[in-house]
Amino acid sequence: MVLLMKQAVSTAILAYGMAFCLICGELDLSLGATVAMTGVGAALLMKSGMGFWPAFFIMLIVDILIGAANGCLVA
Repeated sequence: MVLLMKQAVSTAILAYGMAFCLICGELDLSLGATVAMTGVGAALLMKSGMGFWPAFFIMLIVDILIGAANGCLVA
């Protein structure tokens, strides 16, 4: 059961964000592309020899910047 919870937490976090967008009357399909890009970027950084935590925080910052740019363009 714990393994199932660990695997489902990322999907649950995305679902909360999408539910908030839908409740506000918006439809944002870029969330999936942003998450996929973040995962690929983190994997490439770790493959090049960077540790997990530095790659995590770099991609977190990149993800925040992409989300802010997307929000400014849509709003």
